[in-house]
Amino acid sequence: MTQVLIIDPDQTRRQRLRLVLTENGYGVTDSGCSLRDAQAIASLEPGGYRCIIASVEPGGLPACALLGAETSVPVILVASRADVRQAVAAIKSGAAEYLADPIADDELVAAVERSIAEHTERDAATGIANAYPIIGNSPAMQE
Repeated sequence: MTQVLIIDPDQTRRQRLRLVLTENGYGVTDSGCSLRDAQAIASLEPGGYRCIIASVEPGGLPACALLGAETSVPVILVASRADVRQAVAAIKSGAAEYLADPIADDELVAAVERSIAEHTERDAATGIANAYPIIGNSPAMQE
């Protein structure tokens, strides 16, 4: 079962996200802590989660890029309202997706599926590139 971690201080939204994802076959762990504490939670089970869904804290995107880099899983940020500047900042700092309330059930599931698939493809491409390094150092071989 694919495991998803939800980090959101809003208990109502956390419960709704959990319900939608479990109904769609995901295993879900959730926490009411802030995004600042997310790294510690995600590091408890490195590699155990295939996706992290985290709320955007008011006033910014603390730890988004770090969270994604440290856990090497896609991070989907959810916000209580749509904000174009915040969405752009989220994607630039490493978020796989940025969703704003109200989030349709099928939109949430599609975002999780898409994020996991893109991350899996990226890992596979990196693995192939590392498995077959370029042999030789002529200029033509380096192109």
